[in-house]
Amino acid sequence: AETSTLVHEPFESSEAKAKGRDDAAAEADLRSQLNRGQPAPGGDDSKGYYATMLGHGDYSHVNVSKVIAICRHEIAQNVLLENFVRYLLFIILFCCCVLLQRNPASANGVVAALANGIFSKPFRDSNYQLKTFKDIHSVNDWWDWHQTVLIDAFYVDEYYSGTETNMYDEQTIMQHIKFIDGIRLTQRRVRNGTCLVDVQRFSVFAGNCYGFTFSSGRLGATDTAPFIGAISGKEYTYTSKNSLEGGYYYALCGATCREDSRAKLSQLRADEWLNEGTSWVRTDFIGYNPNVGLFSQIELSVVITPSGAMDASLFIQNVEYITYATTLDYLRLGLEFVFVVCLLVFFARSVQISIDMAYIAGDTFAFLKDFWILYDLTLITGMFVCVAIRAYLVAFNNFSSIMVTEPSALDPSLSITDVGGQALDISVMATVSWGYYILCSLLIGLSSVKMIKFLRINIQMSVLTQTFVEMSMEIILFFGVLSLLIAMWAAMAVCLFGSTIHEFRDLGNAWETCWQLFLGVTDKEVVFKELPTDEFYNNPVESDIFFYPFTLVMTFVVLNVSIGIIMTAYSKVTENFERMQKNSVIDVLVDRLFAHQIADMLSAWKMWAAKRLGSYLRGKKPSIDKIEYITTETLLTLMDKVTRAATAGTRKYNPTQARIKD
Repeated sequence: AETSTLVHEPFESSEAKAKGRDDAAAEADLRSQLNRGQPAPGGDDSKGYYATMLGHGDYSHVNVSKVIAICRHEIAQNVLLENFVRYLLFIILFCCCVLLQRNPASANGVVAALANGIFSKPFRDSNYQLKTFKDIHSVNDWWDWHQTVLIDAFYVDEYYSGTETNMYDEQTIMQHIKFIDGIRLTQRRVRNGTCLVDVQRFSVFAGNCYGFTFSSGRLGATDTAPFIGAISGKEYTYTSKNSLEGGYYYALCGATCREDSRAKLSQLRADEWLNEGTSWVRTDFIGYNPNVGLFSQIELSVVITPSGAMDASLFIQNVEYITYATTLDYLRLGLEFVFVVCLLVFFARSVQISIDMAYIAGDTFAFLKDFWILYDLTLITGMFVCVAIRAYLVAFNNFSSIMVTEPSALDPSLSITDVGGQALDISVMATVSWGYYILCSLLIGLSSVKMIKFLRINIQMSVLTQTFVEMSMEIILFFGVLSLLIAMWAAMAVCLFGSTIHEFRDLGNAWETCWQLFLGVTDKEVVFKELPTDEFYNNPVESDIFFYPFTLVMTFVVLNVSIGIIMTAYSKVTENFERMQKNSVIDVLVDRLFAHQIADMLSAWKMWAAKRLGSYLRGKKPSIDKIEYITTETLLTLMDKVTRAATAGTRKYNPTQARIKD
C-alpha cells in the first residue's frame, strides 16, 4: 500500500545521460533489469512479494529513489525507536540503582531529626538575644552555642520523663539516633604577615596581618606551626591525616562526660583557642540509627574571613553500615550487576558506531565531529567513574572491622573504635559518598539531553525537537546578552549595597541574587531588609534607583523577548510541518503514530521470541499471528537488491559500505 502511489512516475537515470543514451533507452534498460523479479531472502518466493516490489511487467516500473527513501526512513524510525526504548530502560535502571543506594527517605528523616534536636534549638548570646547555630556571627556566639546547646543536646542522660537513662541509652537523641564516642573540634589557621597591604608603617599600631585561605582553610596562606594557649601555655600542634584531612584537633570524651566536656570548653575559651589566626573551625561527631542502618557524619563548620565576618554551615552525610544485608539490598545488587553489563554493551555499541563512522569517512577520528557520539562517550565515562567510586565504597567499608567497647565497672561508657583503638572516623568516606551522589545527579541530568533527540520518533513529537533546533542560535545569543545584563546589574548592586547587604557583598553573590530577582524567586522586601528605613519605613532612595529600572528592563522587556523567540520558532516549525503534510509522499515517509510504532516493535519482538521458543518445542513450529511488520534486516536487503538492479552496468556498487552507511 505504501508503494502503490510511487510506481507510476518516470525514473530518470543520470548515469545513462552521462553515457550519451537517450531517456527512452535508459528507461527500457532499467525496466528490463527491474522486471527480473528476484527471490526473497531465504529462497522462497512463492508469494511473489519481492517480484511485485521490483517490477510490474511492461506497463510500469518502480521509482527506485523513492523506494530507497522509504526504506531508509523506515530503518531510521525502527532504529530510533529501538534505541529510545533501550536508552530509556538503561537510564531508569541507573536511577533505580542510585536511589536504592542512597535511601533518600531514611536519610532525610535522620537529617530532619538532627536539625530539630540540635541545630534549631535556640540559645541566648551575651546580649540576651535568641539565636540558633546559623545565627553565629562572632567567636563569643560560637563558644556560647557549644557550652549550652551542644553539650546539653549531645550528652543525653535522662529520658523525656525525667528519669535517668541506662548506660545503653545514653547519648540517644530523638529516641533513635545514638551518638558514638565524643566530639571532635578542628581548626585551620592562616599565617601572620600574609596580608596584601603594606603594614610596616602601622606595625606598632597593628602588629598582626593575616591573609586569605580557601577550600575550608586547605589552600592559601595556611599555617601549620604550633601555637601557644594564652592562659595555660599549652602547645597546640597541627596533625595531617591525609591530603584532604588535617588541622589542629581537640577531642571531647563521650558518655558520662557532660560536665568534664563543659569544663574543657571553658578552658579552651579562656586559652583563646580560637584567635585572630583561625580561618576555619569545625565541630564534628558521628551518629548511628540502628533502625535504618545508617551512620551519619555531622559537621558544623564556620568560616572566619580576614574582615572578621563569620559564616556558619551544616553538613550531614549518611553512610550505610552494611551495604548488602536485606532482601532489598540483594535486589539492588542484582540491578547493579545488570546495569554494569548494560553499560559494557552501551560502550561496545558506541565503539562500533565510531569504527563504522571512521570506515565510511576514511578518517580514524571522524567520531570527534559527531556531537552525539561525544555525548555518549562522555556519559559512559562518567558512569564508569561512578561504578569505580561505588566499588571503592563497598570494598573499603571499614565498619566491618570496628570494635565495640562494652561498659565495665572501671569504664562505664559505651564506645566504638577502629581496629587500632582510635576513635571512629568516617569523614573521608562521607566526603567520597557525597561526591559520588553529586556525580550521579549530574549524569542523570545529562542523560535527559538525549531525550530531545528521541522526540523525532514521529511527526507530533518531532515538532518539539525541531523547535529546539530552530531557536538554538537565537537562544544562545539571548542568554549571552542576558548574562551580560545580569553581570552589569550585579556590578551596580555591589557598588550600591556591597557594604550593607549580605547578598551583594561580592560579584558572585550579587550575580545569584540578581538571577533570583529576575526569576521572581525573591522580592524587594527580602533583599533590602538590611537597609535602614525612615520614620515611614521606606528604604533609602538608592534601593528604588536599582530595583525599579531592573524590574522594568529585565522583567517587562528581556523576559518577554525570550518568550517571543520560543513562540516564533514554534510557529515557524508548525507551519513547515503543515506544508509538508500536504505532500502525499511526505505523509508516507513521516506520518506514523507513535502507538503504531510501539505496536510494530512489540510484534517484532514477539516474532523473535516465538522463533526462539520454537527451537525448544522438539521441532514443533510455534503458531505466530499474522504480523504486518517489515524488519530492519529485510529493509536493508530490499535496499541492497533495488540498488543493485538500478546500478547494474552503470557504476561500481559496494554493498558492504552501503549497508553500514544505511
